[in-house]
Amino acid sequence: HVHLVVAPHRLSIETLGNFFKGDATLQLLKEEVHPFQGRKGFRGRPPSCFGRKWWAIFKDDEEALRNAIRYVENNPVRAGLPPQNAWR
Repeated sequence: HVHLVVAPHRLSIETLGNFFKGDATLQLLKEEVHPFQGRKGFRGRPPSCFGRKWWAIFKDDEEALRNAIRYVENNPVRAGLPPQNAWR
């Protein structure tokens, strides 16, 4: 489960989402915490632990953008987890 606020980019949100999921998968494998570590799926790769789709919302004004950022920043805290560091 991931929440992101992404600035406008030359790539589509679908392409960025695939890159994020791919990089996260590589990191999970590197840290040996991938839930399907050692299993082989499509093309000999581990099965994905991510959903196939995502929900993309486009914010077109500054107030809506700030609200989205606050929501993402507060999400772990609402779940009883410590705040996470923001990434650039």
